[in-house]
Amino acid sequence: MSTARAGGGWAGAAAFLFLNALFACDVPADPWSPASLARLSPDALGLLGLVGLAARPGPRSRRLRLALLAAAAVALRLVRCADTAIPLYFHRPFSLAMDLPRLPDLLRLIALTAAPAAAAGLAVATAGAAVLLVWVVSRALSRLEEAAGRLPPARASRLAAAALAVAVAASLPPSAPPGFAPAAAGRLAREIARLAELPAARAEITARFDAAARAAAALRPAFARLEGAAVYVVFVESYGANAWFDPRLEREIRRGLEAIAADLAASGFRVVSALRRAPTAGGGSWLSHASLASGVRIDTQLAHDLLPASALVPLAGCFREAGYRTLRAMPGTRWPSAEMGFFGFEETRTAADFGYAGPAFGFSPVPDQYVLEWVGRRTAGTERVFVEAILTGSHTPFDRRAPYLADWEAIGDGRIYRAFESAGGAAAAESLAAHAAYGAVLLDSLQAVFGFALRHLRGNELLIVLGDHAPPLEIPAGVDPFAVPVHVVTRREPFLAPFAARGFRPGLPPRPSPDPPGLESLFWDLLGGFSEAAAEAAPEAAGDVSASRSPGRESPAARPGREDPPPG
Repeated sequence: MSTARAGGGWAGAAAFLFLNALFACDVPADPWSPASLARLSPDALGLLGLVGLAARPGPRSRRLRLALLAAAAVALRLVRCADTAIPLYFHRPFSLAMDLPRLPDLLRLIALTAAPAAAAGLAVATAGAAVLLVWVVSRALSRLEEAAGRLPPARASRLAAAALAVAVAASLPPSAPPGFAPAAAGRLAREIARLAELPAARAEITARFDAAARAAAALRPAFARLEGAAVYVVFVESYGANAWFDPRLEREIRRGLEAIAADLAASGFRVVSALRRAPTAGGGSWLSHASLASGVRIDTQLAHDLLPASALVPLAGCFREAGYRTLRAMPGTRWPSAEMGFFGFEETRTAADFGYAGPAFGFSPVPDQYVLEWVGRRTAGTERVFVEAILTGSHTPFDRRAPYLADWEAIGDGRIYRAFESAGGAAAAESLAAHAAYGAVLLDSLQAVFGFALRHLRGNELLIVLGDHAPPLEIPAGVDPFAVPVHVVTRREPFLAPFAARGFRPGLPPRPSPDPPGLESLFWDLLGGFSEAAAEAAPEAAGDVSASRSPGRESPAARPGREDPPPG
């Protein structure tokens, strides 16, 4: 064996070991295990086989071919990263087909929440790191090809074919064999194959929508038992059951709400609370909004996209049929979208409509307390009004906050918030700091919501306060990451009866529940509990619309007009 051939062999072996480590390593992972580096990667074997079998035209074509192959390899590595990162924060599998459209919204989130210089620096660093990684992988592939070129052609072909055969076998479902790392290439192939199941998924979802529409029609005309009382539904961003049951948060949240709970009781309010299971965790608020509006569990973007063409009458539409004026306050939405029409509100106000003259706080362009004051001034004391407010003050990142103001009269047009523009929680990624920052902004939002009740609810109103999903933080074992609190606040004792019959219990702290009903059940609680028609159990259509046979188990893909892009 010549010295040149031996040197080329060692360089090829080092290149393969680098590629294997790149694809076998579990990053990100919590905790990370160095043992992951000892596994054999089917993706690295596949690259070895492809390089060994590739033709070798002129140098220019070779460089281009290797660069394209390296770019594809880096893209596969990113798929593997997403496969480990998404479950950590969103408690669901990653789906390339449905998560990839969220990338622009991730960039928008960074642009909205980071300083311009920091955002620009991050963009440059990310692009530079990607280019550098593609270059390094391209060089490694070049070394592999050079090593294969020094072998006799027949032997090189046999080795390449064997590597490809092992790569394909190790990539086949259901999981990687012992000693092998998961294969991004096989994962990608399976996801592409699932696209063929879309027609069946659409048909299943449509059937559930039709069943829910028929069941809701049997309960209308609706809301006679409300006797024209105003109804307010307030979504609190990132308000999950962890706020009450995570030891890092529970004490502060409970202590912060004790005083306001006493004030509510002293003012004649009764409160009942329960847990409900949101269709999403960590993000994707619009799925929760749609579930409540439709009475059907909307836990996939496919189901959400099919809503506008369905026969469903949304909750606001049911209130309109009952003679209610309907208003939707969406301070986190910077521009409207066509699909907003499904929700059936006569009036929808977005960020630019509130006349706010103060600064933005992180992702939230308008503070929660300001929005609630705006709503209260326009609807307080009015009968037959249905209001849905979608708050954003506790949206990730949790490093800036608009503090709760005890003096509501001082809010005015929002200029007062300029004094708090630099107020912030802990922006560090360390777990305790992140949870402390989240607890601070969430408590501000909850104080604003219940303070709104004390300030503006004067008699027969019904207020429903609920979370849209848990935050994109670590949720401790034993706490359902999909469970969210729901509170019903009113001075009218009869208004609590339908909720008490459905498992709500007195007080602000919700009781733990191993298997809470879905968030969509609130639609049926309201429609059945306050309608003259015989209230029946929520139909099967109110259950899971996940269409598990389809790519419908995908993550939500954001669309223009949504207030909740993925956390950064």
